[in-house]
Amino acid sequence: MANSPSKAAALLMAHGAPKDMEDVPAFLARIYGGRPATESALREAAERYERIGGRSPLMGVLTAVAGELEKALFGGGFGVKVYLGMRYSEPSIEAAVSQMLENGHTSALALPLSPYQSSMTDEAYLERARAAVSAKGASLALFSPPPWNAHPMLVGAFSERLRESFEQVPAPLKGKTLTLFTGHSLPQSVVDDGDPYAEQLSLSAAAVAQEAGVREFMMAYQSVPASAEGKWLGPDAGEILEMAAKGGIKAVLMHPIGFLIDCLETLYEDDIRYRAQAESRGMAFVRVPALNDDPLFVCALAAIIRSAFAPLS
Repeated sequence: MANSPSKAAALLMAHGAPKDMEDVPAFLARIYGGRPATESALREAAERYERIGGRSPLMGVLTAVAGELEKALFGGGFGVKVYLGMRYSEPSIEAAVSQMLENGHTSALALPLSPYQSSMTDEAYLERARAAVSAKGASLALFSPPPWNAHPMLVGAFSERLRESFEQVPAPLKGKTLTLFTGHSLPQSVVDDGDPYAEQLSLSAAAVAQEAGVREFMMAYQSVPASAEGKWLGPDAGEILEMAAKGGIKAVLMHPIGFLIDCLETLYEDDIRYRAQAESRGMAFVRVPALNDDPLFVCALAAIIRSAFAPLS
């Protein structure tokens, strides 16, 4: 593909985030399918956003990623325009699809910004995008990339972050440090039905640990909703922290590889809740930063997009 305007596009999709504190009720209502959130849910969400400064950095970071990614693609002679579509906030997936159609695109890579395949994430996002195309009565070929959870450049970006963060662990504690990878929990029933999410997450953790030279680590889950019913993926990160403290661990290096971009889960649950839990048990706590707009991550996304379009060239 040349640097001239292309008929191909890449649609980056994510969960989304409220614009500000005033937008929290509407954001939760969209998550709940249009139903207003309960007072307790609103109060809890508001308190958490207040603790992280009143808003999530997610949308600002995603905008930066999309801009740098498009530059990388066009700069490499691969003219694919990049769009953003959120599931529960603006710009919506529907708005992104409308923009792609207005700009005359005929094909688009639908790329949820979670490398771990699940019917609750990438499949749901893709269905939403296809429904938007269908509602317009238009022709836009949407397709997904092959699994990319173990892409060498993504693993490299994760492992670089992990190595850098390990240097923040006090030297006397490094020999008694637990490296704990985490991801967003999902209902156990989803995995029981054949969802590859948990397996891909575990494989990624192992690949990152190996490249970073970490011999021993554990995998845990976080972010189970307060309203969750039935069994969800475990073990819970908080339970692992309790076990670590009782087992003589002196420092925890938490790497939430389930989240590519910093959001409420990393900034509140990890940086505030789990940090407080670890420190109250006498353990030092270091959280590995999300990839955000790290150039290594942008390069990884560019490589994934180029590879996905290669068979169509």
